[in-house]
Amino acid sequence: MSTPGFIGFDRKVELEWLDGVAARASAGDTRLEAMRWLHAVALSTLAGDGAHGAKGKTATVLLRIWYPQDVRSLELRNTALKLLPDASPSDRLALHWALSIAAYPFFAAVAQQVGRLVGLQGDASTRDVTRRVAEQYGDRSTLSRAVQRVLGSMAAWKALIVERSVLRPAMKHTVSAPVALLLARAVLFGLPGRSVPLEALVREPALFAFDVSLSLADVQGDAGLQVDRLGYDDVHVTAR
Repeated sequence: MSTPGFIGFDRKVELEWLDGVAARASAGDTRLEAMRWLHAVALSTLAGDGAHGAKGKTATVLLRIWYPQDVRSLELRNTALKLLPDASPSDRLALHWALSIAAYPFFAAVAQQVGRLVGLQGDASTRDVTRRVAEQYGDRSTLSRAVQRVLGSMAAWKALIVERSVLRPAMKHTVSAPVALLLARAVLFGLPGRSVPLEALVREPALFAFDVSLSLADVQGDAGLQVDRLGYDDVHVTAR
């Protein structure tokens, strides 16, 4: 899992690049093979083959999403790989989103602040999102640019409408129950040991781009989730 304060997601990422690296992972390519493909094909128009060039930095962001290193992230990724062959375009986007949340708490923080603001106001400004994220990560010189690149990625994925400095939600993407469960697990991934009411989980602001619908039966049937019923209408969910 990422260390506190780690930004990492500091490049604008195109959806076709994510789809491509996911396809390489699904085909069984190693991380090295996927990296070579990214450099030679998907990112060939970007400058700098070294690790610190635009191409190398973008490849690092992509690989961390679909080729994670820690065990819990790998479990999520492996579930995503099982869902990928039958995924609709909306489901596929949600798989990328779930793994991005798990790989990059910074991505989750930006998504959460966007979701909170547009949920309250209908729209938001990049300045307000940046200010709120800076309260969590510190007002460092690289933060504003990183927020802009996360927002730019969300816009490129058609999850967010960005016009000048105004942010508005795009039409929500409807996802299948198995993919909705993965989104829920990704959110809980960043809350180890925390129990979250099911009603709050499906309305999590970080999932603002998706229409998430989960029943008690759905979460009870997922081996990655633990369900505690504290009352007739009080169901809490924890990641195992």
